[in-house]
Amino acid sequence: MTTTAPTTSHRFRNIALLLGVLVSLAALALLAFLLGGGRATRWTLTPPGPVSAGAGGLIPIHLSAELSDAGLRAQGDGVSLEVEQILVVRKERAALKVRLTAGDAPIALDGLRYTLYGPGGERLSEGRLCGKLSIPANREAVVELQDVDVIRAARIKVEK
Repeated sequence: MTTTAPTTSHRFRNIALLLGVLVSLAALALLAFLLGGGRATRWTLTPPGPVSAGAGGLIPIHLSAELSDAGLRAQGDGVSLEVEQILVVRKERAALKVRLTAGDAPIALDGLRYTLYGPGGERLSEGRLCGKLSIPANREAVVELQDVDVIRAARIKVEK
């Protein structure tokens, strides 16, 4: 029984096939990385380097007169920031947990909205804080504000 060595064209075909599979897998991995998103995520092109994640300080939350008069109080628990980087693509995700506390009477909230303001008073972003929510008297509920601009915000306004 004799064996024949693969020809040069077979070697190139096998190498090309292997490279095609590797490039396809890399493209699928990058696509999966890029798909997680929404308002809470920012994509940037940055040179490879150290990646850090942490938490920011407290941001003042100002309630509209209507919400304050209803006895609602709000406090942020600090900004959480997650950063991932693959080569030159950086994905940043930011969120703020907001503690909403009812006063002596229960509060029914429907469609709270927020506006983020920068240090100079400029409007950075706005969106929906929560949908329909009921808080019993003297109790609290925690909602998550998912917006990457929260890391630059100096204050937050919450209203109906």
